[in-house]
Amino acid sequence: MWVVPGGLDGIFMNEALRERSLDVSVDGRAVPCVLWTPQSKMLPMQVVLVGHGGGGHKRAPTVTRMAEGLAREHGIATLAIDGPVNGDRLANDAAARELRGRDRYAYRRKYYMEKYDEMVDDWRAALDVAQALPDVGVGPVGYWGLSMGTRFGVPLIVAESRIRAAVIGLFGYREGAEANQRVYDDIGKISIPVLFLQQLGDEEVSRSAYAELFDRVGTADKRLHANPGRHAEVPTSELEASRLFLARKLARHA
Repeated sequence: MWVVPGGLDGIFMNEALRERSLDVSVDGRAVPCVLWTPQSKMLPMQVVLVGHGGGGHKRAPTVTRMAEGLAREHGIATLAIDGPVNGDRLANDAAARELRGRDRYAYRRKYYMEKYDEMVDDWRAALDVAQALPDVGVGPVGYWGLSMGTRFGVPLIVAESRIRAAVIGLFGYREGAEANQRVYDDIGKISIPVLFLQQLGDEEVSRSAYAELFDRVGTADKRLHANPGRHAEVPTSELEASRLFLARKLARHA
């Protein structure tokens, strides 16, 4: 694995938040990523890794809202990368998009099953580059990712000891879902505090599937927040609560 720091000439989304791209490569594979940092003098800086949902990308609206909220409310930086077949990834071509629109289960089997380890490596390399920056440093790290963000977040949480707390959810256990097996295998190994989010009207994940996966989360320090609404209708108040959860847990390691 090797990484190349770069992209230091950032732009400001507003007076309190700086956005910049970072140049990251793992085994010759470019990793598209973006870092948002608050205008804070507190170093080292806390960083939350935010994994986007299916069909999204590193600058998806939920990701940028999380970055703005973490900076404004808690003075925390945000790091995001594109999923394996998303955003600026080379694999995000017309054939992949057509298959995703036609058959999501076939899409997941084809594009996700062999990508779990690569995504772990890519996230860790991006974090290495971000923490090497003089205005970030090596501070406590959290993870936030729902739906596909949970799919690729669970293996990362287990592999990366720098992550001290996590918010996951919008995911469930389904017997025979081979593309999900890595999640099922790893979720029992989680040992850090976890907030798990559920949507009670989720059209993609049943209540029993949610309950089964939550029960499999390995840590004893876990809690479940369930809200009315469909899969993509997580309320703003819950996003605020999840940011507060991460801020409080990370503050214990500052």
